Amino acid sequence: MTPVSPPPSVGTGDGANERLERLGRDLDALREVGDEVPDWEAQGSALLSEARALHAQRAECEILRHLGFRYHRLGRYEEALEVSEQARDLALAIDDPVLIARARCNVALTHSDLGHYGPALGELEQAYEAACRAGDLATQFFVLSNLAHDQRRAGQLGVALERQRQAADLAHASGEIRQRLVALTGLIEIYADLGQHDDVLATAAELEAGCAAAGGEAQYLALARACVSRSLLGLGEPRRALEQACLGLRSVQELPVAAQAAHILPLALAQARALAALGELGEAREVLGAAVAGRDSEDTGLLEAAQELLADLAQRLGDMTAALGHLRARLALGERRHRQQLRASAYSLSADQQVRRLERERAAERQRNVELRRANRALRLTQTALWYRATHDMLTGLMGRHAFTREVERALGALPPGRCLALVYLDLDGFRGVNDLHGQEVGDELLQAVAERLSGAATQLAGSGALAGHMGADEFTLLLPGLRSVSEARSTVQALHTALNRPFQLRRHLVELGVPLGYALAPRDGTAGDELRRRADLALSHVKQTSRAGSLEFTGDLEREYQEQLRLEQELRGALGRDELELHYQGRYTTQGGQLVGFEALLRWQHPERGLVPPGAFIALAEDSGLILKLGSWALRQACAQAAAWQLADRGLSVSVNVAVPQFEQPEFVEEVRGALRDSGIPGRTLILELTESVFLRNVGRARSHLKRLRDLGIQVALDDFGTGYSSLSLLRELPLGHLKIDRSFLRSVEDKDQGGQRGQALLDVIVRMARTLDLQVTAEGVEDEAQLALLAAVGCDFVQGYLLSSPLTGPEAEQCLPPLPPAG
Repeated sequence: MTPVSPPPSVGTGDGANERLERLGRDLDALREVGDEVPDWEAQGSALLSEARALHAQRAECEILRHLGFRYHRLGRYEEALEVSEQARDLALAIDDPVLIARARCNVALTHSDLGHYGPALGELEQAYEAACRAGDLATQFFVLSNLAHDQRRAGQLGVALERQRQAADLAHASGEIRQRLVALTGLIEIYADLGQHDDVLATAAELEAGCAAAGGEAQYLALARACVSRSLLGLGEPRRALEQACLGLRSVQELPVAAQAAHILPLALAQARALAALGELGEAREVLGAAVAGRDSEDTGLLEAAQELLADLAQRLGDMTAALGHLRARLALGERRHRQQLRASAYSLSADQQVRRLERERAAERQRNVELRRANRALRLTQTALWYRATHDMLTGLMGRHAFTREVERALGALPPGRCLALVYLDLDGFRGVNDLHGQEVGDELLQAVAERLSGAATQLAGSGALAGHMGADEFTLLLPGLRSVSEARSTVQALHTALNRPFQLRRHLVELGVPLGYALAPRDGTAGDELRRRADLALSHVKQTSRAGSLEFTGDLEREYQEQLRLEQELRGALGRDELELHYQGRYTTQGGQLVGFEALLRWQHPERGLVPPGAFIALAEDSGLILKLGSWALRQACAQAAAWQLADRGLSVSVNVAVPQFEQPEFVEEVRGALRDSGIPGRTLILELTESVFLRNVGRARSHLKRLRDLGIQVALDDFGTGYSSLSLLRELPLGHLKIDRSFLRSVEDKDQGGQRGQALLDVIVRMARTLDLQVTAEGVEDEAQLALLAAVGCDFVQGYLLSSPLTGPEAEQCLPPLPPAG
């Protein structure tokens, strides 16, 4: 828009004052006119001419600011920058710090959208100084927030964080809720870019509370949840990351339709990343593909990241054509982003500046062409690399799961008559301990050493046709085709097993670990790949139950046992609904005096046809199938309800409930326990939860968090089966436990003179004294005779449990053992 020059002079009498008042009213009216009204620009030009005719510089500055804001909103950045700079220069001439601050903000916003981050940051910094001089807190907040935003986009995250914190302090001081929400959202985005995941989660919780107080504000929640999902993924919690992304997408539905599009892609990208981390590659691809489809005007960086993830997902799913398509799309987006950064400056410069600008653009264009040529060459080279990555594990160099599966099918189809093929499954017993003791780097070296030995031994024993694969984690597989007989297959596998169970020399560490192995033979055990894989895996699973380094060939007995386990699992799934499960109660007594102090609730299955199924026959099955979550929840609630019915709290007794590893690892476990206490009405002190050390070893951080919250509820926690693991002593020191239970096998070894019984007695004495030092109560399980009881009394063990005092009893039988209630009052 061409500025209108003011006339040389205008009177300043009463008529001029009336014209100034009318000018102010007309400007207010113009602010209410929508952008769709055709003549708003003509109205603005007329008002600008009127202000200049009146020498009303303040009004002229406000009109210019308003016009600049409108042009910016409509995407007319060239005109926006021109009039905004006129407004800034006029504000400087007037020397009004409030006008200066607000005019500089308009200039900065336009510079930012034009990609002129340096000038934008400079304008915002000077705007902040002016706002501080004027004491204009609202403008200070606006400047700081936008300054932080542009500094973040320019990659100056440390400075951006400092500015955003200043803005948050201003918002807090003002008490203005929307300023507070804007500031918190900005902090979350910066923390996410910095990888400060804990700060992201804490600030997001504060934002959610603020949004609830404000009665909604879904746009802030949507922005935050994309960042929260990203941080949870960085913390190794993909399931919670997925929940946050889904919550964010639901928040978007609360926004006006026109405002939804800007939020969908970052949330869909977060959702897809979480799904990919959970192994749901197909769903991740579908979600992200739907979000990207038809979105060509979104943030180019987001689209580029989305196409990169889609390429990776397609490659991992074996769809190489789609992977290459997504890679090309990503390169095109990179080109577009590069062009956007080269967008011409918005206003006229001097001839010298213009020449330099054009030279820079031409140099940048030449560089872009060089980069594109390099990218095209890289794309051609990547086609080969992608095929390799799609078929091989990058750590070990062995064939990956999907490619290995295809090779098994091919080998089965090409198996000559009279020949056999061995499919071997194996894993590394003790690999987790190597990782924990020596670190992940040594663990990776161990996997590489196993892969090298496996492929080398296989080639030496079975020829070049042998093929090794890495299925993930510590699981390996081996294909041995062209064997002449079953006996040759057995001898080859046995020689391979011997080679794999030799120690591994890694740096300065000599690592010994067991390599259990199971295998199946074709065509005897099946001619279909799925069938053969299942049977080899079944042999491996069976050998791992009995030996940490054994080998086992698949047989028909294993299949029958497997089918029996399937039937038992199916029957177990309906056991709860058919009221076949019940709790038995075994008493716990004082060592001195034999006084009842509580019961341990033990799960039993009363099968209508099989009779009483022992726990050893179905507890492990329940854990493997995931049924333990339902069974454990039922046992917990049933035990609490029985404790309430028996008034154990009033009698000074407790009830103990065993907690399985999968049950304890649920994020909502503590809330489930809280619900059981609430519904039954018993106090927390009445409940003891018994956990084995494997619960804690899986995730010590989660264990500490759960135990602290359980302790806050008054619940006692016992370390069960003490003496059967290798890290119990450290757990006693590090975790907030109240009890430990000595396993019956440890007690038997103490009595066995041939098994070091004398040393065992000394160790038992040390354990009891150490527990007393740590303020832990000790219970010995499996006490079956008077000699054991006397030994435990001699070392000062607090409580005992076992058949000497009481076998597990049904509910009515256990009720008969209850002491009388103390007198009321």
